[in-house]
Amino acid sequence: MASDGRVIAAALEKASCCACGHGFHARPLTSEDRDQLYDDSYDLGLHDVAADASRATDYAALITEFIDRHVPGYRLPGLSIVEYGCGSGALLNRLVQQWQAAPSLGIEAASGLVDAARMRGWQNVEIRQGFAEAAAASVPHYDLCLSVNVVEHALDPVSFLAVGKTSIGQDGLIVTICPNGDWPSTELLFRDHVSSFTTSSFAAVAEQAGLRVVTSAALSGRQSGFSIYLLQHGASPKSTNAAAAELAEKRLRYLEGWQELEGAVLKGVGTRPFVIFGTGEFADLLHAYCPRVTDRAQCYVVDRPVQSTRHGRDILDIVQFEEERILLLAAVHPRSWPLLCDRFGPDSDRLIHPYQFSSLRSEL
Repeated sequence: MASDGRVIAAALEKASCCACGHGFHARPLTSEDRDQLYDDSYDLGLHDVAADASRATDYAALITEFIDRHVPGYRLPGLSIVEYGCGSGALLNRLVQQWQAAPSLGIEAASGLVDAARMRGWQNVEIRQGFAEAAAASVPHYDLCLSVNVVEHALDPVSFLAVGKTSIGQDGLIVTICPNGDWPSTELLFRDHVSSFTTSSFAAVAEQAGLRVVTSAALSGRQSGFSIYLLQHGASPKSTNAAAAELAEKRLRYLEGWQELEGAVLKGVGTRPFVIFGTGEFADLLHAYCPRVTDRAQCYVVDRPVQSTRHGRDILDIVQFEEERILLLAAVHPRSWPLLCDRFGPDSDRLIHPYQFSSLRSEL
């Protein structure tokens, strides 16, 4: 599956480095594969504008706090920003307005996202279309280079980070956020995730790009499952990952868990009717890798729907099912599962997660 929810007709074959833990495709993607993934139909973030804005607000607060904590005295007001893989431009716009930043630049490969960003008329933000590696030659120096959940998509992550290096001055900062590859998660299931970065493999890639990792942190809460890195010009110390071989085994077991998930859910649900709660990323993964589960569901249910259908199924407001005892199959990431259980409280006995029927139950 691609990160925007499209099903890709290609086998998912992953491999792991047993020295640093870096994850990658056993059969590398080509530039033609990349261009097809990010063609005019790529629409990540365009289905729910409110959710996109909420994500931007959360990440803006996180990035601000991270810089304030680790670069004391660094002046945010008035700085200039370049963001690679800016999507709709919502995060870049949020930071520019929040920091009263200088005119800033967003680079985005997918034309549909570029069009959406330009239509929103962000102030002090210019949006250009292109891949980072091709756009770098025309990018002047900025104070801060930002990429959020982009580097894992790069065909050559060393070249991608090197672009960041050339985009900032000697005292500039690079902030990069990407999935945390120190343990297996759904990020392994995306066709366009070229790399799974462990802390040590990211540092090795940064070192090859002429950058040093000033600090990094595993995120929590709504950003659980991701890591944030602060980089500057310089060299990162070489590091190894003693647990890399064990991580490779864990990734294998995780992917095997997803292989068995469809059959396990159908067996566990049996003949009982059910609806799927949620239409986000996890719901897309179920549609891609467990299509018979999606086909068996009566519909999707959410709070205050902004779409009428998804993957050929109706999307209804959950209030329509408050009086019914129909099963709710929770299409949510494990990080959101406890919150969902708390929300339903005594009524949570009709709430089930797909992982509960499989070897992945320990993820909850």
